[in-house]
Amino acid sequence: MRAKICICDLCESLFLNKKALRLHKRCTHDPDQRKHKCDECGKNFLNKSQLDRHMGSHSTERPYKCDTCYKGFKQKSALDIHKITHTGEKPFPCVDCDMRFRSLTEMKKHRETNGKCTGSKMENIPEFPKSES
Repeated sequence: MRAKICICDLCESLFLNKKALRLHKRCTHDPDQRKHKCDECGKNFLNKSQLDRHMGSHSTERPYKCDTCYKGFKQKSALDIHKITHTGEKPFPCVDCDMRFRSLTEMKKHRETNGKCTGSKMENIPEFPKSES
């Protein structure tokens, strides 16, 4: 499995797919679109389903459990990403060097801490599509 990482052209945030990137751009970079406000923290969301998902962040409940190590997660998407850690697969390549990582978080941390990989050369890598405006 090779990840198709998408990059926000406004802030260089990384996403696993174009849908997540489009949602990020509308929610983060277009404040007029965020009409659903969290009563707990005041954060605004594009729609009620996003607000409902966010409300789980204020809970200590972790209903999604890993079948291998039984670690719990608040969201199914976090569990799906976690499962990669048990396969040994490293689908997330650094765009500046040949290293590969088990998670997007590990790759981001590598780019932040490794001196030669902190530059933004992402637009030069063809398999990582830029966002669609």
